[in-house]
Amino acid sequence: MAEYLFRAVIGEGSGLVVGSAGVFAADGMLASENALRCLKEKDIDLRPHRSAYLTPELVDAAKLIVVMTAQHEAAIVGAFPEAGPKTRRLMSFSTEAGALDVADPVGGPLDLYRATRDQIDGALADVILYLRDQNLLNP
Repeated sequence: MAEYLFRAVIGEGSGLVVGSAGVFAADGMLASENALRCLKEKDIDLRPHRSAYLTPELVDAAKLIVVMTAQHEAAIVGAFPEAGPKTRRLMSFSTEAGALDVADPVGGPLDLYRATRDQIDGALADVILYLRDQNLLNP
């Protein structure tokens, strides 16, 4: 969901290549029905999405790796120590104190997917500010 929400916010012509890959994901899986439904409520079509496993090539190519949880961060840095300096939790970009993990809604009810969607969506403005500050995003 985060990839598609981010793409919707930055739009075309951002200069960024955005993708998603998981440390615990299997390649080629479709998005869940609840993920499809809650993004459709925001006029975002998640049907083209297929899960992908994080590879050394993706890690090498990434300028920034944004994760949802401390567990994801630890798994990535454990498997790819060189990814440490460019790996951050989504909520760490926020200037507001609070939980740094985003709840994983997989297998949960639609309301949990909506809450996760809204938490991700609310954090994206801070990510964009960071990317602009780092000259990684076209103005």
